[in-house]
Amino acid sequence: MSSASLRRFSFGPFSVVTPPAWLDTTDPDGPWTLTRNDGVGALQFTVVVYVSGPAPDPSSDQLLEMLLTFAQPHMSGSPYDVALATEPVRSAAASFTLPPSDFLRAWYVSDGFSCAQVTYICAQAAIGVEVHQAEDIVRSIRFSGRTT
Repeated sequence: MSSASLRRFSFGPFSVVTPPAWLDTTDPDGPWTLTRNDGVGALQFTVVVYVSGPAPDPSSDQLLEMLLTFAQPHMSGSPYDVALATEPVRSAAASFTLPPSDFLRAWYVSDGFSCAQVTYICAQAAIGVEVHQAEDIVRSIRFSGRTT
């Protein structure tokens, strides 16, 4: 896909880049949400913005601990496709099966200051190219303001 066809969405404290089929479907009372116009799942973002004081500066391993703590009460079985990254932002990701038959891919992402919890949920039977696009979208996250 050419970069000319990519779209940037800005959501106050952060922005992401998406393929053209993705839309902002955020509910005014809910988390920031992106979905494909022909899609099967939802990509949702919850962000904690750094304001002042010592930088939290979480490592990828610490982000994974937070992710597993978040997912533990909801998952069925063990996490799989666990991935840690330090560039372009620090992140931890893992996939989970949710009862009765849903799929969850979750990420914790940080620039050393602000932090985002991101989830993608769809029916287990519907996993496809959309989850790979969601992965690329999460990797594109940039926090507003301070960066490391």
